[in-house]
Amino acid sequence: SKLSTQLSWLTTGPTLHSAAVFSFTRALTLPLYRNFDLCTKVLFDLRGVVSGGRSSILSTLLGLYQTLRSHEFFYLHNVVFVKEYCVWIQHVSDKHIAKLQTALRDMKVTKSDLPLPLKQFEKLMELGEEASDSGEESCSSSDEYTSSSEFSTSSESDDDTDDLVDEGTDNDQEMESLAINVKSLDLEKDMPPTCLIEELN
Repeated sequence: SKLSTQLSWLTTGPTLHSAAVFSFTRALTLPLYRNFDLCTKVLFDLRGVVSGGRSSILSTLLGLYQTLRSHEFFYLHNVVFVKEYCVWIQHVSDKHIAKLQTALRDMKVTKSDLPLPLKQFEKLMELGEEASDSGEESCSSSDEYTSSSEFSTSSESDDDTDDLVDEGTDNDQEMESLAINVKSLDLEKDMPPTCLIEELN
């Protein structure tokens, strides 16, 4: 009901085209998901309903009546509008329905018809996408540079690791020789107990 100016604000356009423009504008402003192509598809479906004649229009109105009657608040739209439309469509002349079918078949709604800067928004979106693409390219190039520098750094670190391993091996050998020398010492013979305590302190 929010997309219809008739159901929301009791506002009707002076022409069929203005009524469609009002609905397009509200559909591209109020909902969470807004799509101009979807609005055009709804208009295409409306043409199909009206082209089916009186029975097709009445069937659609009755379906809308069943949908709104179970709602806590929207059932009032049935009382004020939909029920009256169901009665009206059964008595309207075939000439009037044919005129409505012709008007809908020839009617087109473009983005320039709407009081919204859609083209400016689309241009801004294109610029934003181009900026994001250029940013991704720069990130990929920096990643390549980082990976190459990491490769060179890793090779250097591998060399450093080899040197550390060699130094560690030498240290292990020195520690083993020291351990052997310590085991071979006779502390009671080579060093008095008092001296040993002083060294430990």
